[in-house]
Amino acid sequence: AELYEAQRKYAKAEPLYKRSLEILEKAFGQDSPFLVPTLLNMASLYNNIGREHDAHKVMERANKIQAKQ
Repeated sequence: AELYEAQRKYAKAEPLYKRSLEILEKAFGQDSPFLVPTLLNMASLYNNIGREHDAHKVMERANKIQAKQ
């Protein structure tokens, strides 16, 4: 996903980030700190494609997880 994002192939990157997040959630739970890097990457992607609202929601989730640590 990061490679596709770096190549500006955003449509290919998003489903991979989502799948990664699904796998991590299933393995570690909804509030695991292991999710934070993927959430931050998704927020970056959403900012890059002009989806600021989605980026903000994802960033908030990452911040809430980090705050629990």
